[in-house]
Amino acid sequence: MNESKKKYKGSPKGKEAEKRYNLSDKGHENRRRYNRSEKGKIICRKAAREFYQRHKEDPVYREKIRERNRKYGKSNKGRLTNKKAAKKFRKTPKGKMVNKNRKMKRRQLEGEGKITLGQWEELCKKHDFICHLCGKKIGGYRGNLGLEFPSMDHIIPLSKGGKHDISNVAPAHTKCNILRRDKSVEEFKKEHGYK
Repeated sequence: MNESKKKYKGSPKGKEAEKRYNLSDKGHENRRRYNRSEKGKIICRKAAREFYQRHKEDPVYREKIRERNRKYGKSNKGRLTNKKAAKKFRKTPKGKMVNKNRKMKRRQLEGEGKITLGQWEELCKKHDFICHLCGKKIGGYRGNLGLEFPSMDHIIPLSKGGKHDISNVAPAHTKCNILRRDKSVEEFKKEHGYK
């Protein structure tokens, strides 16, 4: 770029012309085309990294990023991406260790209380094989053996200090129990529109 063009670009008139061009359809199209090119992708990634480094300590920016990630995680594409990443992580040595520790912790928590098969069957009959989360009929022992099969749902999750005894469990569809994770019963019902 020669000196006269540099001078013009730096002048108020030149800045105004560049602003108009950037807002025009032609400017948008050229920028889009450039960002899709290899050179453009490299520069965009570099700029994004630099922006992140400058703003990562800012609590407002961090909260915006968390909110964006939460929204993405709830979308179909986000769930699939997270599922693939989790599957890949579980195959790594660190992932295997985390999984092993989680299972060990759960066994320790369950070891504190005992629920016999008789108690569990009695509880299911008492609830008329109705899922305490969605309120629909559970398949029963001879019914559907998939996600409709009854599972033991801890009302106060083990991870939040709940005990593994008959007073803290209720029958639920396996599907509902998996979806609930460690949320409270009220949170789960509100999120999924159950009463």
